Amino acid sequence: MRPDLRRSLCAAALACLLAGCTSGQGGEDAGGETEPGAAAPKDDSAAGVEQFDPEDALVQQTLTLPQSPQDKVDIGVLSLEVEGQVMFLRLAVTPDFGSESDSKALSLFTSLGQTTFAPTLVDVENLKEYAVVQAGSGKRWASSDLGTTSMNGTPMLAYAVFAAPEDDISSIDVRVTDFWPAFTDVPITR
Repeated sequence: MRPDLRRSLCAAALACLLAGCTSGQGGEDAGGETEPGAAAPKDDSAAGVEQFDPEDALVQQTLTLPQSPQDKVDIGVLSLEVEGQVMFLRLAVTPDFGSESDSKALSLFTSLGQTTFAPTLVDVENLKEYAVVQAGSGKRWASSDLGTTSMNGTPMLAYAVFAAPEDDISSIDVRVTDFWPAFTDVPITR
């Protein structure tokens, strides 16, 4: 990739990441009080904390881990949004491991069956596949496999950043791993 294109893509993705992490809701109720557990903005900024609800998933599936039939994971696609030159995938991942106590913290890596989190997007119509964007240092722009954790039975938010589609498409297939069924025709929001 050309260095100038790489810098432009990195700058656009960083700007979108920063913009995508704001909710703009402010965490205040009608009386101006900050709700418990909500982030209050400072000095009239639009800064906030990204919220997610697994019930808002566009599509979801519950899968059994091949190596451990008593362990399951629920994966829901929350959104697939294009902003400028990048596309953001947001997933709700909920481990439901019968082999672990509810107080056990589980990583994204463990929840995906000891698999690296490297989703791909497949445009079947135009025969194109999109991989997670990587910085010049090789760091993937996606949730950390080991650093993203949640308690057993509690959803965690996972994200991945891709280049925006090259073609004018309205949906795409999402493959979280190669050994589980893809989410097909996931709508793209622009």
